[in-house]
Amino acid sequence: MRVRPDSSAARRGHALHHADDTALIAAPVFAVMAGAWLIWAVLAPLAGGSLAALLVCGLYAGYNHYALVHHVLHHHERLVARVGWGRIERCHRVHHACHDVNFGVTTTLWDRIFGTYQPETRSRTSRS
Repeated sequence: MRVRPDSSAARRGHALHHADDTALIAAPVFAVMAGAWLIWAVLAPLAGGSLAALLVCGLYAGYNHYALVHHVLHHHERLVARVGWGRIERCHRVHHACHDVNFGVTTTLWDRIFGTYQPETRSRTSRS
């Protein structure tokens, strides 16, 4: 995965992850917290501070679930097999073989909605 030097930190991190999928690369905590604060700042005037905080807490919990599942998929193969995440793991491997499909780590729902879902069987012929 080639990335231009002037690309965003997220793109560079994603490219590093694809270059070595066992490297411990994550979004800096300050970036995640700044994003959470920004979402709260936009929602608070519309929904009130308490409801905005609850929504941000839910989003943050979802993000942490995503990060945990992604880490487990790359570092704990036995656990993946034990908890039955084989289908999600295979879809994620397709993403590593073909970078513009199967972005979802915890579900294939959004890939199916946005047309980026690719089953495992098709990836074998399209790997580059």
